[in-house]
Amino acid sequence: MRAPLTITWLLLIGSIGAASCQTAKRKGGRGAGSKLATVSVKEISTEDYDRMELRAWPAGESKEVGNLFQITRGQGVIEVQVQPQRTSFQLEYFKNDQLVLSSTGCGEDHTFDLKPGPNLVTIYVCDAGGGRFPPLDLSCDKDSPLYGPRILRLLTAREYQRTITSLTGITTDVVSDFPKELRSHGFDNQEANGLVTDAHAEAHYRAAKVVSSTMIKKLSSFVACAQRDASCAGEFIRSFGKKAWRGPLNQEESAKLLTLFQGGANFDDGLERVIQGLLMAPRFLYRFELGELKGSYYELSSWEMAQALSYMFWGMPPDDQLMALADAGKLTDKATIAAEAKRLWKDAKAKENLNYFTSSWLGTESVLGVNKDAILFPAFDSSLRRKAYNETNDFFTHVVTDKNGSFADLFQSEYTIGDGALSSLYDGVPTGDFIRYRSPERRGLLGHASILATYAGNDNSEPIKRGVFVLERLLCQAVPPPPPSLKITPPPRDPNASVRERFASHSTNPSCAICHTRIDGIGFGMEDMDAIGRFKQSDAGRPVDARGIVFGPGGEKYTFEGTAALGRFLATSAQAESCMSKQVYRFAAGQDNDKRIACAVRDLDSAFVSGGKRVSTIFLQVPTLDAFRRRQP
Repeated sequence: MRAPLTITWLLLIGSIGAASCQTAKRKGGRGAGSKLATVSVKEISTEDYDRMELRAWPAGESKEVGNLFQITRGQGVIEVQVQPQRTSFQLEYFKNDQLVLSSTGCGEDHTFDLKPGPNLVTIYVCDAGGGRFPPLDLSCDKDSPLYGPRILRLLTAREYQRTITSLTGITTDVVSDFPKELRSHGFDNQEANGLVTDAHAEAHYRAAKVVSSTMIKKLSSFVACAQRDASCAGEFIRSFGKKAWRGPLNQEESAKLLTLFQGGANFDDGLERVIQGLLMAPRFLYRFELGELKGSYYELSSWEMAQALSYMFWGMPPDDQLMALADAGKLTDKATIAAEAKRLWKDAKAKENLNYFTSSWLGTESVLGVNKDAILFPAFDSSLRRKAYNETNDFFTHVVTDKNGSFADLFQSEYTIGDGALSSLYDGVPTGDFIRYRSPERRGLLGHASILATYAGNDNSEPIKRGVFVLERLLCQAVPPPPPSLKITPPPRDPNASVRERFASHSTNPSCAICHTRIDGIGFGMEDMDAIGRFKQSDAGRPVDARGIVFGPGGEKYTFEGTAALGRFLATSAQAESCMSKQVYRFAAGQDNDKRIACAVRDLDSAFVSGGKRVSTIFLQVPTLDAFRRRQP
């Protein structure tokens, strides 16, 4: 029985202690004293195959220079020996010479530093339909729940800028030289990626100097004391420091900052040093979400919940009302948290942050910089790209907040938001700020140029890009990069061959098929839209073939034809709905450990369904989840 698509098949390869060594000797191994590296391959007894192949080759080289071990089913545990060095592995299972399982399709780096003697390594294998073994335990036992880790979340460049502007009113760009942030699933605010390098520290210091010097020039806006002395500095430290650090300072912290002030040449110089100290401190640069010990778990304090709420909905520090509630210790109460979530959600600042979620989730910001063949697509200039980018943000916000619409509305809507230029691109009917589609072949988000142009080439559609986009962003299925040893060359241009014909070889090449069966099956079904999102009826002089296929959670197949039909599938897909919950939770909690967040996503799914499948329900439900409010070591 196969598990949901988001989990990989698991096969353990490695030493299993003394018993493994004994088995090795019986099978002619060289024993523990060998200078070779030893790994043991254990069969998957539950799958239908007749042989498996294990390739091992020096990392960074072609796999053809390595060793190939062919193992017939029924041999149990087989020991193989290779040179002790950094080694890449590929594991594949065959039935009647047809590839049925492969490590290529699992999104894992199967490269290990092998040492002489027994080695323990882990290799994952997947099938084209996404089946996995063993299934992830989603029992979500209420008596022993699984919460996320205690974390420090580094402010992203965007959050840093918005925080400075909120605190000081300074709109000068102080983050332009911040190091480029790593992204996971499109999001830049994931806790695991928030690492501070020397380059970060230097950029933070430069920003702190710009902010502090600007504040000193407008000191009267920040300091109301009649007498500018140490007492006045102390009051500034308590008041501004509390806002900057998103919570009150203790005596030791205040004393250290006052010492900084006293080291200045004069009041202004001393206060500038204080501001720099506040902005370079961990309590400013990080969001502390460690929690307070409550028996077997840690629960976020009122102050920690205040900033968790404000950054989730607004991308900036808490406002006065949240600060007051935190002061009163009221943000540990679920009802109060839920009420504040609704208040923040209704504010215009929530729409700004929702736009950022949308472009991060869908990757549509990339449309602003995509290059298209100017001869083929002369109208797709910077102005139209910007309109396409705004369209998707505005549409998502309109459906989710203004309309309080359903998940299905996102993919089945017969209209979008934009002006005459976009209307011409879509052959639509403009009505005020809205564009109504004439043709049923265009519906919802998948009909947007921001998506269709981003996931395409410069002169034609690319089914691989579109297939990967749908799998990763809309279905939450992992799609691994191709193995380093696999030589990849895009299909050559051929005026006599359609895009589908040129890319079809991926699905017939055994090294590619394990992934491309899933990828191309979706991408080919979007061939009715060209590289900038116009409806395409012919390719290479023949009618477009836009037949597609999506594999379901149990390996079942859904066939469709055309982008709008794919949207109809997604609109009612339980897997797509659950992926929406997971993407919102990833964004809100900054976590992406499947096992840690699985029960939180399940709770979101339940609330989502009972709430009429309105997308707003997911956002509003997140802060009340135990998994969001609680932590484990």
